[in-house]
Amino acid sequence: MKTNLQRAWSWGLTLGLGLSLVGCGGGGGALADKENQETVSSISATTVGYRRTMTVSVTGGGLTDGLKVVVPEGCGAVTASTGGTQFSRSFTCKVDKLGALLVTVENAAGKRLGTLTLDVPTPQVTLITNKGTMVLELDPIKAPLSVNNFLDYVAEGFYRNVVFHRVDPAFGVIQAGGFRTGTALVPITVVKEPIKNESNNGLKNLQGTIAMARLAGTDTATSQFFINMRDNPDFDFQSEALPGYAVFGKVVTGLDVVDTIGAVETGPRNVTIEGNVTTLQNVPKVDVTITFASQSR
Repeated sequence: MKTNLQRAWSWGLTLGLGLSLVGCGGGGGALADKENQETVSSISATTVGYRRTMTVSVTGGGLTDGLKVVVPEGCGAVTASTGGTQFSRSFTCKVDKLGALLVTVENAAGKRLGTLTLDVPTPQVTLITNKGTMVLELDPIKAPLSVNNFLDYVAEGFYRNVVFHRVDPAFGVIQAGGFRTGTALVPITVVKEPIKNESNNGLKNLQGTIAMARLAGTDTATSQFFINMRDNPDFDFQSEALPGYAVFGKVVTGLDVVDTIGAVETGPRNVTIEGNVTTLQNVPKVDVTITFASQSR
């Protein structure tokens, strides 16, 4: 168990009843297993998003327990859902890539009965705060560890009632992820392991980008993040000795909200950390709180 603190700045698509199935970004063909009278009349997919569990639903006739959904790449292990019938069956897997995703339905003998081509969009997270709403677009291609880590925290509901505990115009950042709102700031205890610093990924700390906050050590980031209120080239990777901070996305809606948060009145505030009273600087005098965070795409 580690107390995550910043003590200093160094921190459905449908298969045609004829021959074709058209999905997002492409399509395929449908076949029937005439020998066993196993036919597929439609295939649909829901929750098609990066790092999300996708459900593939298959309808038809004579569908058996041997029916399979095959995703060659871009989705984890495919699991058949319980409760399937000869007319309808469903399968789930967790998406782990962007772009085209090919889904194939096969019978027990491996004969193809239908295909579906999907398009996995770039993930987005919506942050609702008491100062307004922001939409963050993440970059899992250049910062996969940081994005996966952030999305996992989002999926767990970790950021609900978390405050922006640092609003620092001198450094040009607003920072959150370490404290919850309350009569006093409540430090958050996290159990996830820190992640590797991906600062050398080509992404720059430009205005509106989101990056991982960390302690003095290079690979110490967990749940805390900051949003750049201005271009901050000093935070970019310089060398192994000056690794900087890993950018993993950007604000695509709500830059005005970032500016609003950045303009709130701040001051020093005492917090109790592991039994010791510590003074944090640049803390909003009235809590700026994330009331809800969710993966919206």
